[in-house]
Amino acid sequence: MKEKGLTHSKLRTDTTRFLLPTTGLKRYIVDTEDFVNAYLFTNTFENKSKSVIILVYTNTNIELSKTGYKALYDGKYYYYFVPVNPVTMDKFLKGEYSKFTDKEKEQILKFWNLIKHSRMYNILYPDDYMFEIGGYTNHKLFHKREIWPKPDTRKETFII
Repeated sequence: MKEKGLTHSKLRTDTTRFLLPTTGLKRYIVDTEDFVNAYLFTNTFENKSKSVIILVYTNTNIELSKTGYKALYDGKYYYYFVPVNPVTMDKFLKGEYSKFTDKEKEQILKFWNLIKHSRMYNILYPDDYMFEIGGYTNHKLFHKREIWPKPDTRKETFII
């Protein structure tokens, strides 16, 4: 099955690919032409990061508004602040995608409607992937090497 759409577009952030699905939000929330991207959030007024991502839309999102997520409008974009598990955030920032819990990995795959042997599956389960492509006589030597780069926080962070 060929992957396409939001997951592997060069326009999508790793925050959108990996963290957004772990929030419990449904895919239809981002399957709109109004969705721009998800970003890490840093509030420069407090001078610290929190375990929150910010979803950016060009128009109000009624579904997110119903959930009670805090929204902000700057005249051009609508911003929704969505909490993320702090442990998951820490793993994400270190680029340790394979260390996400099995539940989170399944949330990501289900959110993007991906199956085993997809690129995302291989990122989340690198041991399976490396074992399948061969060349490793001692599979334990490879143990949990990440195959997707650590997120570039300069490109992933939205600063207010």
